[in-house]
Amino acid sequence: MTVDEKSFGIDKPSFPIGNKLKTLLTNAGFEFTASKTSADLWVDVKANAEKGSVTGSIYACYLTSTITVKTVKEGTDVYATTLDRIKGYGLDFDKSSIDSYNKAVETLEKDHINELLNTVLQ
Repeated sequence: MTVDEKSFGIDKPSFPIGNKLKTLLTNAGFEFTASKTSADLWVDVKANAEKGSVTGSIYACYLTSTITVKTVKEGTDVYATTLDRIKGYGLDFDKSSIDSYNKAVETLEKDHINELLNTVLQ
């Protein structure tokens, strides 16, 4: 699994989407390895929160994330989805970024994990 999560183009110290996805897949019976050559599937997570508008004291930002699952041997896509422009709010841009990541994690858990599992396990 490779994870590249950013806020405003700067690397995040933690990976909320990647960590949640890894937890959900582990709970579904998947095992992870650090070596790509010994894996059957490879998961790639990319995310970035961008600054949006400011209205009064409320700051908005938009998070876009892609999640791709590929076979290691053939390199073909098995599953791909985009969490597009998930809006977060806060009293500054950092807090709005955190809110957008939290909403993305909820969306992943509620709307995408079952589809991902069904597609990968077929």
